[in-house]
Amino acid sequence: MITDYGDKPELNQVTQLTNLKYGNARFPMQYNANHFTFVSDENGIGNRYAGFFTTTKAGLDTLVLIGDDILRNPSEKEVDSTLRAYKKTDVDSIAIVSVSTDSAYSFPITNYQSSISETRIAGDNNQVSEVTRQSDDKVLYKLKIDEFALNRRNVSAQPTEYAKKLMRESSLTSVDPSVKSPVAVDSVKKEGDIFQNEFGTDSSTVVPIGTVIPAMADNNVLANAKLYRYKPKKFSADFGGVNLNNSVLLNKYQAYAGGNGPIMLNSSSPLNGLIRLGTSDLLEDIRITGAFKIGTNLKDNEWLASYQNLTKRIDWGFTYYRNAQSDIFYSDINSFGKMFTNLYQANIAYPFDETKSVRLSTGIRSDNKVVSSEFNNTPSQEYKDNTTLYSVSKLEYVYDNSLNPTQNIWNGLRYKATIDWNRQVGGEKFSDGPNTFNFGVDVRYYYPIYRNFI
Repeated sequence: MITDYGDKPELNQVTQLTNLKYGNARFPMQYNANHFTFVSDENGIGNRYAGFFTTTKAGLDTLVLIGDDILRNPSEKEVDSTLRAYKKTDVDSIAIVSVSTDSAYSFPITNYQSSISETRIAGDNNQVSEVTRQSDDKVLYKLKIDEFALNRRNVSAQPTEYAKKLMRESSLTSVDPSVKSPVAVDSVKKEGDIFQNEFGTDSSTVVPIGTVIPAMADNNVLANAKLYRYKPKKFSADFGGVNLNNSVLLNKYQAYAGGNGPIMLNSSSPLNGLIRLGTSDLLEDIRITGAFKIGTNLKDNEWLASYQNLTKRIDWGFTYYRNAQSDIFYSDINSFGKMFTNLYQANIAYPFDETKSVRLSTGIRSDNKVVSSEFNNTPSQEYKDNTTLYSVSKLEYVYDNSLNPTQNIWNGLRYKATIDWNRQVGGEKFSDGPNTFNFGVDVRYYYPIYRNFI
């Protein structure tokens, strides 16, 4: 078989597939991924044969490395003489390798009454073409690869009477009692390591199972090892979405309105559009998230941007939030207006271990009240914008020893103790004082129950 490497003819090679005693073998080609095929008239009629390569373990060899010499299965005298030549007291390295012998096994897969005069193969379509001659006519057949015959290998192509006569008259079948019968050898010619084989046969040389490389004093890999910085950071999209909802983007306290309502935790529009985006680096140490919530009236909009740094044990980050609410009625001046809220917040968290941590967040909140000027409403025309500043702080102690094996299913204990402290630091203060405190404890224990627990 001639291996065709196309534009690299220097890599082409000839591989012996058979060593037939009688007849000729022609049209060698690859039959499928594991077999090769050829046409042989060994039995007197040109039939199709198939074959494959086999490898047999022949044992183990010991390689002794001394200087530039490699000794295979050496004796003690050979080792001693080589050591004296290199002026050494011990060998450099010893390796154990596996030795294998290769052979090709071929068998007939057709038993035609007329010879195949020509054949081609289309490997991608698993088809072969065969041309046979019957009298003065040539017949072309297009056949699929016979996987059944390859697996069974039970086709017997008995030689014809004419082929038997040629075998009897051949000198190959004559027996001389004085000559010892030769030892059976592999039918495939062995190849050297410099050649390639498209069927992946093992070479006649040894195939090492493992290679022992001696440690050299002047070639220490760990001595030249270096810790490289993870820079620049690689970012990728973490999440993103566009939807319609009426949820609260950021839960915050509402300024006390003297007992008047309503409580406006969200914009006045019943349905809002929400756009959320998030990104994080490759190691998920840096997380950047943002959101934009637009009201159906195109006025009550919200913005949120957050940066979290989780590189080291102490986690920290910054958050900015802005909210605009319209159609707010101010009873003291009997007029409608808007409320613009800006929140600048920093957070830090320190974990004691895998389950316990303490968290602190603090920032400045600005509420800017803007009154719409109305005709025949003098107070609304004379009212100036009023900005109130608050210092918001929150301290938490968190214990979380729960597991989340699947969505909305928890198992274990977790609790949280919080202290909120809000202080008015700018604007008109109430007579009751500028400080507001809130204490809370949230304890949850998840226990699995089943339908048959009753």
